[in-house]
Amino acid sequence: MTLNSSNNFRARLVWSIATGLIAGLTALATAALFTRDNSDWAILMPAAAIATFLVTVMGTWLLLSYLHPVRVWKGIAVGFIAGLLAHPLTWYLTSLYLYLTGATSSLGDSTLNPVEAIGGTLIFSLFSLAFAGWISIPISAITGGLVAYFYQKKSKS
Repeated sequence: MTLNSSNNFRARLVWSIATGLIAGLTALATAALFTRDNSDWAILMPAAAIATFLVTVMGTWLLLSYLHPVRVWKGIAVGFIAGLLAHPLTWYLTSLYLYLTGATSSLGDSTLNPVEAIGGTLIFSLFSLAFAGWISIPISAITGGLVAYFYQKKSKS
């Protein structure tokens, strides 16, 4: 299947989902690396995978659908932004899960409700960006660049 048609919806969808799966699995492995010694933070692993998958699918779709011509530097930029945005979404999904399951804080207080979690998410993501962003954002940027590179090569064939 050639990708030279900008109207090839199915090809863009497959590329977006495949890239999202790769990025999500990478996020799962990265989160596992950082949370392996603390089971209290284990919820971050699936939250990071889901958030990264969603942000990467959206970013890749936008790259392949609207940022024509597709270039490696555009892929790197989209990957960088996706890596950045995955952190707040990870924390929001974590907060939402904790709220919905009725979890309590270490002091016995209830967790943030979905509206309060928006502000808390931004604060928590600053810490996760400092703690894990040094590895997650470059991985996302490299992934975005590779997707653009291989998409270009496939569309020329």
